[in-house]
Amino acid sequence: MTRFFSLCALLGGGLTLLLFTPALEAASGKSDGHKIIYLGDRGPILIELDLHIDGKPLRIAHEALMRKLFDYLDRDGDGVLSAKEAAAVPSAMVLSNPLLLARGRFPGNPQRIRTDSEGRVTRAALAAFYRQTGLPPLKLSGGPVGPTVFRLVGAPEEASAEKLTDRLFDLLDTDKDGKLSRKELEAAPRILGKLDIDEDEMLTTAEVMGQAGGTDSYGVAAFVVLDGARSGNEATSLYVVADGRQDAALGRALLQRYARKGEKSVPASALGLSKAALSQLDPEGNGALSVDKLARFGTLPADVTLTVHLGSRGGQPLVSRKGDRPLPAGVKIKVSDEGVALQLGRSRLDIAGTRSGATRVQINVRDQIKNLFRRTDRDNKGYLERKDVGRGNPFFDSFDLIDRDGDGKITEKELLAWYDDLESLRKMVNRSCVSISVRNEGRGLFELLDTNRDGKLSVRELRDAPKLLERLAASRDGLTREDVPRHHRASLALGPNGGQNPQVRQVIAVRNGRDLRGVRATPERGPLWFRKMDRNRDGDVSRNEFLGTDEQFKMIDTDGDGLISVEEAEAYDKRQPDRERPARQRRNSRDERRERQ
Repeated sequence: MTRFFSLCALLGGGLTLLLFTPALEAASGKSDGHKIIYLGDRGPILIELDLHIDGKPLRIAHEALMRKLFDYLDRDGDGVLSAKEAAAVPSAMVLSNPLLLARGRFPGNPQRIRTDSEGRVTRAALAAFYRQTGLPPLKLSGGPVGPTVFRLVGAPEEASAEKLTDRLFDLLDTDKDGKLSRKELEAAPRILGKLDIDEDEMLTTAEVMGQAGGTDSYGVAAFVVLDGARSGNEATSLYVVADGRQDAALGRALLQRYARKGEKSVPASALGLSKAALSQLDPEGNGALSVDKLARFGTLPADVTLTVHLGSRGGQPLVSRKGDRPLPAGVKIKVSDEGVALQLGRSRLDIAGTRSGATRVQINVRDQIKNLFRRTDRDNKGYLERKDVGRGNPFFDSFDLIDRDGDGKITEKELLAWYDDLESLRKMVNRSCVSISVRNEGRGLFELLDTNRDGKLSVRELRDAPKLLERLAASRDGLTREDVPRHHRASLALGPNGGQNPQVRQVIAVRNGRDLRGVRATPERGPLWFRKMDRNRDGDVSRNEFLGTDEQFKMIDTDGDGLISVEEAEAYDKRQPDRERPARQRRNSRDERRERQ
């Protein structure tokens, strides 16, 4: 229980507005371009983001944050951090994650800060340290944004879209020709239906992968459905470029994405670059791009420049295109109120803001820290000394930073003042950094079949599988893996961890290791009897779910497809006078009228 409430505390917190000084406002016209690369199927797209927070350039806000952090740590005000002052530097993790404090964790910095010849830390060194350890102006935080399931106990790791696609092709491609013909897609309900081990007429990703059930899945597992970003990302599809220099990691990423297996260079033609861009990367003109050459890719002029306004936008659109530079061949762009969509062949990248929603859980972290202090002060001295906080104690790493007067003791007043300082800095962090999270929206065949996006495949969705041929197949012979599009959504948000801290939407306990993605409320449409019978919440009532007779089912299922749709249920109710309905249905109708009232 204690761990659970600690988790909830971690999910709390808020944002406040950073007030800039007049000197910073005067510099607001400065360009704040940050480059990202989308690794599309037909080559990379270089995108420059001109980022603003509350109408101010992101780079200006980030520089103000670094100055504030340095001045807070520089206790003697001499313009450098001594070895003792540097030892008290709070980690980027603490500054961006209040949950750690709620759980009684105050980690120091495992990485060492670069010092000068006299062992001191300069402003530039501190700023570089935070950029490298989790507080850069723009950070790829990764992971789905929106409702997600955080596994606290048990449950297999979620399969990637590519693994699910491979699994579905293995199951459905019965003649093993690498294509899914119409006949094979029409057989999807029969073939995949055998994997429905809990017989709820819904296929989860775990069931498709053969991971559901088993001897290890009979305990009770706790799940928390969150709103917000989480770790584990589609990092192979998006890359944040290091500022204005060669980037060896970028070179390796491009090589891995576009080189043929076993090759140590990428053919120039594989990247779809202009002659001018190729001449910059490959001045020798040999047509092969090694890692060293690819590392310079981020220094090229951007293919697309976008202006992004986060926070208080003052009527400005969230994302808009900047300039009128011609797009590279084959690239299309669509700008709307929701953001920007970039299309390159079968690859698509949507850039928009983070969707938020759930009610935030508010926990008083300050009081929890106060209670932790009092539990540690076993002798009731009113202060803590070094000998009271061993290496395993939560206050060990931050002792010097909390002990502001340097007398070797931590009082409760100093502790609470330290927490208030961190809270103020953390709020500033969330208005001085931007995170970009990437979500795979349709790379896999499973996602294409899952038309209502609930994380499960219903009987009707499996029956509609042949429709993919008309939508996607390049050949009438069948659907190939190459026909499956790549579609990613990049969500921009305030703060290094996706802006607002994750928020609790639901807490659920389940048995038998069932996959909780797509947990849905009772359908709102349809007669009450229909909604109650639709036990798996897929929007249809099957014969197994229907509580009436075979004759009644056939009467309602007018198209004879073996499923009662909401439209068929509504049409049936309109046809039947109230006195001719079964008693159960009359009671349901009365209950339904009461609900509406």
